[in-house]
Amino acid sequence: MTQHAFLDNDFYALTMAQLIWKHYPHQVVTYELINRDDTPLSDYLTAGEVRELLQPIQATKISPAELDYLRAQGLFESDFLDQLATMQMPPVQVCETADGWTVKAQGIWWQAIWWETPALAAITSAYQHRRLAESGISLDQAHQYGLAKLDAKIELLKQHPNIRFAEFGARRRFSRDWQQLVVERLQGQLPHQLAGTSNMMLAQQFGLPMIGTMAHQLFMGTAALALSQGHQHALGYSQQQVLEQWEDMYGSVNDGKLLVFLTDTYSTRLSLRYFQLEMAERWVGMRQDSGDPIAYGERLLGWYFQRGIDPMQHFMLCSDSLTVPKMIEIANHFQGRLPVRFGIGTNLVNDLIHDAPHLVWKIVDIDSQPVVKLSDDPGKFSEPAAAVTRYVQEREKLGAAA
Repeated sequence: MTQHAFLDNDFYALTMAQLIWKHYPHQVVTYELINRDDTPLSDYLTAGEVRELLQPIQATKISPAELDYLRAQGLFESDFLDQLATMQMPPVQVCETADGWTVKAQGIWWQAIWWETPALAAITSAYQHRRLAESGISLDQAHQYGLAKLDAKIELLKQHPNIRFAEFGARRRFSRDWQQLVVERLQGQLPHQLAGTSNMMLAQQFGLPMIGTMAHQLFMGTAALALSQGHQHALGYSQQQVLEQWEDMYGSVNDGKLLVFLTDTYSTRLSLRYFQLEMAERWVGMRQDSGDPIAYGERLLGWYFQRGIDPMQHFMLCSDSLTVPKMIEIANHFQGRLPVRFGIGTNLVNDLIHDAPHLVWKIVDIDSQPVVKLSDDPGKFSEPAAAVTRYVQEREKLGAAA
């Protein structure tokens, strides 16, 4: 089995881990694998096989060369990197269920956060390879078919040189080698359009920028803590707290490029209501990750204009289930009105023979408090239902229904 590299992970795990380490160092969280499209995982992988897949990941340690690479970025505190060097990822549990199995991990938040990308990548890749073997199609045939599809996408992107995008596919890739091949091909064919990759190992390997900022879990975890402490405006208060902590940590480094606001955790309407004007002027962009990207961008334009902010000095980052034609449509719609950038993943790194399963790895509780997401897309609401109802009521109290 190929040894797992610590940096074979998404950049936002690192940026979030440092913030959590500094501000929420003792919080204990639980993560769980969520199968959004009810893919029959257990028809292809047993619980025992999944345990064997994940065991070597849990033993991963950061290497001296990887640590030197991170120190050279100028983004991370020495004390944090020193603790990262000795950190042990908490164990995972593969739990058998009536439908097959699920996976959970519990531990200190800034340490457990490292499980998301490698766990999803390992399970997705193993599942896809089992399906491929069952179909009777060889791996070489699948690669040739995948390359033909990739090259067609590259040729289409060459016709739209204004489109800038980052590769965001590590969590749902066909394999590590395939993702590496895709990034290498993109860099060679589209050097002025590929902005970077979210995968830190590949960024190091190919000399590309590491792209990514934050995920929903930051807002979910802190909102649950604020609710448990009785804050009257918990959803708005916790959002502002995270944004201030993020800006304090990353606002003056890397030309402020990490100041990109993921707005849809409890609805973009709520997020924009609590996004302070002075902060909005400093933050370089907002990320759309659910709902209709065209409607989202039009809402942003109206919001910026109402506050006297020039939208051309900011950008919208789209990252929800993208394809190349969809990117072109969005870019054309906002041309000359709002800069648009893209983070595209699954459609680049797992588009060979079979559709990739829609697996996510979500924080489900923090310090024994249930954690909830209310996306701009109701289909992405998280469980449990009783907690969702409470969060919807809290959101409505603030006058910010979806």
